[in-house]
Amino acid sequence: MPELKIKPLGNKILVLPDKDEDRMQGGIIISSVIKSQLMEGTVVKIADDVAPLLKEGERILFPRNAGVDREYDGINYKYLNGPTAREVGDVWAII
Repeated sequence: MPELKIKPLGNKILVLPDKDEDRMQGGIIISSVIKSQLMEGTVVKIADDVAPLLKEGERILFPRNAGVDREYDGINYKYLNGPTAREVGDVWAII
């Protein structure tokens, strides 16, 4: 993955979504209903407001329809609302 010279602002995070699979990292089989609603990904960049709550490199679970899709250097990323002291944003869990 190329080094990105992007710094999200506010409560935004940049996530590299995983390819769609039938199993989560721990081996749990995902039903087609859940698979259509949730995604896993790796946090690539975070804004300063999110920094105390989430770290770059952490794996997260988030709704499939959340955020904005963006391509950099041929790789598809998602901008999501990260967790802050007042709200959880688009991140459902750290996995």
